[in-house]
Amino acid sequence: MENMLNGIRLTIESQLANQFFTGGFLLGLMGTFLIVFRQVPGKLGDLLINRFTTRVYVDSMQDTYHWIHVWMSYQDFGHHARRLSIRIRNARSNQNGIIINRPTGEEYLPRESVSQKRERIIFSLGEGRHFVCYHGKWLMLELVREKPQAGGKEIEAVYEAITIRYLGTSRNIMEEIIEEAIRLVTPSDGQYVDLYSWNGYTDWIRLKRCAGRNPDTLIYRPGLFDNITAEIRQFRESRQWYHDLGIPYKKTFLLHGPPGSGKTSMVMALSTLLESPLYSIDLSTGIGDANSLLFALHNIPENSIILIEDIHTVGSDRKIRDNSGRDPGRLTVEGLTNILDGALSAEGTMIILTTNYPELLDERLIRSGRIDRKIYLGNACHDQIRHLAKKFYPQANGEISEFLKSIPEDSYSMAQLQEYFLQTPLQLLCKKKAELDQIKRGFIDGEVV
Repeated sequence: MENMLNGIRLTIESQLANQFFTGGFLLGLMGTFLIVFRQVPGKLGDLLINRFTTRVYVDSMQDTYHWIHVWMSYQDFGHHARRLSIRIRNARSNQNGIIINRPTGEEYLPRESVSQKRERIIFSLGEGRHFVCYHGKWLMLELVREKPQAGGKEIEAVYEAITIRYLGTSRNIMEEIIEEAIRLVTPSDGQYVDLYSWNGYTDWIRLKRCAGRNPDTLIYRPGLFDNITAEIRQFRESRQWYHDLGIPYKKTFLLHGPPGSGKTSMVMALSTLLESPLYSIDLSTGIGDANSLLFALHNIPENSIILIEDIHTVGSDRKIRDNSGRDPGRLTVEGLTNILDGALSAEGTMIILTTNYPELLDERLIRSGRIDRKIYLGNACHDQIRHLAKKFYPQANGEISEFLKSIPEDSYSMAQLQEYFLQTPLQLLCKKKAELDQIKRGFIDGEVV
């Protein structure tokens, strides 16, 4: 009996070199295999299927889901598919294939041409079941879409999943796929940030993998960014020290200051430099309650950065309704304080809170023990202005020094100065200062400039 089975196996393997035979035979074999064994009663059928095939499940809440879609878009089998999905790459590439964002300063990119926009489109496999060949191995890819429910009510977000199944038990083929997918989605210069957004329930929506923010492009008061980076790194190496002292292993920063002072830019740069995914929570929407957020925070990997913006809006009296007309859950001050330092707070978390209006913060949020460090990012000092101006006017001689004499420190934000430098030629730097004041009034008074 054993000799007969070996003979059959050798015969099949000898035919596998024939691509035509391979495709027809294995497609038929896999389909027959699944049909036959599904008719075997209950658990026995599942046992036989699981014994002879490998099944990999990837859902849209994981990074790997986007990676697999990008990987599918680069495969030859995607060119022949009749059920497709269309996606857009999150970043643009220059002529060297390096992922870039739109530049700032005096260099501009023209509006994208039709051909450039076409290059950003990804054609991937669509919903349904697909039989494909990858490196001589036949795979069954099944894509499904559905709208999940929470509390008996349908959620707006669409839930998607990919199931990959193939004959055999080796994981080598999946390791090849994942390694290739990671290479395809990672920017050439290695600097990127994975962005996620809280959906108001217990899950995170993966927004995109974007080009990172180079810390060298940031201009803060001397030593500020380096000190924060060093403090975060020390925190990540101090788990045992926290446990020995009986202190919750967490770190919370509060960044506060006027609009345009670089709070969000700092968080992006920290995420890039520390190679940390960024999980963003926008409280200004007023959607989401403490229990949902608590579960969501326990579902993120360590060494992530959690960004909670507009912290002053917690507990506000605004009435917000979703598309169905109902009042969604509201995150209260009490709920947020439990998340920051309560018994169920997530261990190993690095939370950064931001606000433009620290005077509106509830005292319960900022008492000792809840926020480890408060950092003020104010308007620009002369040192910051000088460094920013040199980036925009590298050919300047004495114009920058003359400009500094004409404006006081701590009067303009870095965003206001950047807008002024963008629209002002070097020879008019000091002569058009009135326009800088107009920009400032536009920020402060809400005027249309």
